[in-house]
Amino acid sequence: MKRSKKSDKLEHKILIAPNSFKENLSSVKIAEILKTEMKKILPENFSFTSFPLSDGGDGFLEVVKVGFATESLKFEIDYPYQSEKKLNVCVEFDKEGKRIFIESAKAIGLEIVAPEKRNPLELTSRGLGQLLKQIRTVALSGEVEVKEVVIGLGGSATQDLGLGALSEFGVRIFHFAKYIPVEPKFFSRADRISYNKRDLKFPFKITFAVDVDNPLLGEKGSVRTFAKQKGAGDSAIEILEKGFKNILRLLHVKSAEGLSGAAGGIAAGFKLLADDVEVIGSKKFIEEVLGLNSIPRPDILITGEGKLDATTLYGKAPSVVIGKFSESVKQIFFIAGKSEIDLKNNKAVVISLTELFGSEKKAKANSVEGLKIAARKISNMILEN
Repeated sequence: MKRSKKSDKLEHKILIAPNSFKENLSSVKIAEILKTEMKKILPENFSFTSFPLSDGGDGFLEVVKVGFATESLKFEIDYPYQSEKKLNVCVEFDKEGKRIFIESAKAIGLEIVAPEKRNPLELTSRGLGQLLKQIRTVALSGEVEVKEVVIGLGGSATQDLGLGALSEFGVRIFHFAKYIPVEPKFFSRADRISYNKRDLKFPFKITFAVDVDNPLLGEKGSVRTFAKQKGAGDSAIEILEKGFKNILRLLHVKSAEGLSGAAGGIAAGFKLLADDVEVIGSKKFIEEVLGLNSIPRPDILITGEGKLDATTLYGKAPSVVIGKFSESVKQIFFIAGKSEIDLKNNKAVVISLTELFGSEKKAKANSVEGLKIAARKISNMILEN
């Protein structure tokens, strides 16, 4: 640590780098609350760096907007389920980098699908395809110069290998020579899949930023890890897994190894069928695109997310920032709406809002106050050391 110019005391650097609390608070808002509250308690020789995180899931666009001073563009698409209404979706345009950022959760996410409509056997990613089709149109017209479309994958309500989105570009499935809907409940029945590679060429690169590093299939795969939280029961999970395997068979894919299970396999489907597609993990996105690599080494790290569980360790944003600074920092504080596992890091202290309020429901309803309490607890612990 270096001496502060303002005083004779050592300067302590605090990095506040939270992920969003899904369907509750954005990482930008969380960082703001924590910094404001801690500055009331800690002396002037403590400096703060706010670095709101997104690993592709909830809050992706808000983080991008803060980081790149982007311009919002609006489009109209279908909901993931049958509806006469249209969904208005914003994307963010980085004029300097000639990039458009899409948050898949805004187009096909749990946040726009009411609990009673959450059925991954029937929901599709078609709206994401409609969004890409409209962006392709404005790019080809010269209205907006786009070299890359970065899609943050996370928080999706769909489990369809991205075939719903790709159906907007001519991908079709058949059963006994007849078209069948491109819906997951029919995937296991399909005996042929058709598409034209020319229709799957885009005038820009597509980069998927994935929020987890789960494989596509298997016990730790997309279906068995995430489908239940999207509304699938045990029988639906078996149908979904069987359907994924059948589609891969029709595409003559001998092994699913290396295919991403993020967002119901969307990145995997695009990687198999479309041109100029890259899939990057949260580590590369956070460190290189958002710029974590340029952040000075902190003395104290504060991170967190809505639920601390096994999936947190599958490459999600908090695990990236902890991994980068774990050896060099003196203390790590993890604030979770709910905690189900131990971080197994002797520098880490976990603060669960559910434990503070006695129930998950109360913690969610009082999340802002809970964060303020957590900030005060952390501040006092820092001063005690």
